[in-house]
Amino acid sequence: MSTSPLHVACVRGYAAIVTYLLESDRIKVDVNLRDDSGRTALYLACQNGNTNIVKYLMELARAHVDINIRDNHSNTPMQSACYHGHKDIVEYFMRSDRNNVDINPRNTKGETPPHWACRRVSSDLRYQMESNDVGAAINSNVRNNNGDTLLHLACRMICSDAEDMIAYLVQCDEIDTDSHIRTQNNDGDTPFHLLCSHRHREILPSLKLLMDVGRPNNNGNMNSDEILKIQNNDGNTPFHVACKHQKEDVIEYLLQSLKTNSSHNIQNRDGDTPFHIAFNRDLFVVLNDITRLTRLFDFIQHQ
Repeated sequence: MSTSPLHVACVRGYAAIVTYLLESDRIKVDVNLRDDSGRTALYLACQNGNTNIVKYLMELARAHVDINIRDNHSNTPMQSACYHGHKDIVEYFMRSDRNNVDINPRNTKGETPPHWACRRVSSDLRYQMESNDVGAAINSNVRNNNGDTLLHLACRMICSDAEDMIAYLVQCDEIDTDSHIRTQNNDGDTPFHLLCSHRHREILPSLKLLMDVGRPNNNGNMNSDEILKIQNNDGNTPFHVACKHQKEDVIEYLLQSLKTNSSHNIQNRDGDTPFHIAFNRDLFVVLNDITRLTRLFDFIQHQ
């Protein structure tokens, strides 16, 4: 394995040099040669967002490009494009009739290209997934090595684009949202745990969306109140996590929306209830109206 002039040209975006190297009769070039990191010319073009070179390599019949060669971490060119957020290349792979790109290959971390789209929480990549109707092709049940589903990753990386990604995943017909909102990763966390643990202020829309998905209980599935009782490996419920991370707006919402107080009384492995954690972190300001005080007194009476 070594770095070739073709590799360098694909990294730098030198399309004319790429063309010369591959079309010259005086030079023999192995287009599928891997560098020391296992990356091919196509991989490097995808990694660096050189869309015109990617298209050229894919459409040059004499090049015989192998689109599925993986790097040393088992990433494909498609995964590289997703990881680096190059939407034009992702769109090309999805639309091209020249190739049949597997969008579900797993790397050494157990992650697929859709995992990376959710990890990068790119609205552009989400749009490509949606507009190209790849939902049916996505293996939505694949978890990475940490046990994270697509929804876990979108909830873990909260930002403005993440809300759109979460909404897309929840509404995608090919994804069993009711199952995924209660799925626990290797740490025992559900998507609710991850939402409540994030310090970003704007998580309520996504939290409410997941709560609304969980509310119907017509099929014998757990409703949102029961899902919020799920404990992670530390014994913490999402309510514990919200108190631990001082998410006052989330605590207020949970207090107002939960139908029962049973979630408030659950103890974690340290024997703490959510209110114990709230008191230890001086979150008294959250409990400042009659409704919340009534819930607090009811909690105290049952201790």
